[in-house]
Amino acid sequence: MIKGLERGLLQVCVGEKRRVHIPAVLAYGKVGDGKNVPPGADLVYDVEVIHIQKGTTPPNIFAKIDLNKDSMISREEMGAFILETGRTVTLRGQSEIDNVVEEIFNLEDINEDGFVDLSEFSGPKKRQTRRALDLHVNSTVDYNDMMNY
Repeated sequence: MIKGLERGLLQVCVGEKRRVHIPAVLAYGKVGDGKNVPPGADLVYDVEVIHIQKGTTPPNIFAKIDLNKDSMISREEMGAFILETGRTVTLRGQSEIDNVVEEIFNLEDINEDGFVDLSEFSGPKKRQTRRALDLHVNSTVDYNDMMNY
């Protein structure tokens, strides 16, 4: 799920309708999604919550990637995680892994310090039970950003 949408849906209730404005930095950032969302675009979601149920507890992926336990993920740690988890099935060689790591850092390294810290990481980072939401969602890209594309 997009980091900004996840944050925008905190504390929702069944039957609630909410417009969620997501700045580019919490959506697809400077790179866009490669298909429909241009680089630097803010997103707007109109959401209606139909049903909420208790979800499964995801593993703490941040802790698995952060090999030296310094609460920051380096490019090397991310690359090692990709190799270890076998997520290289469609990749060919180290240069492809480096490209994937760069794409991840373009999205996650919000302060551009060369590391992804706990606050920037959008994946599971705590042993928390998630709620599954049954939503009706209409999404749009902010028109002002489209004009600048």
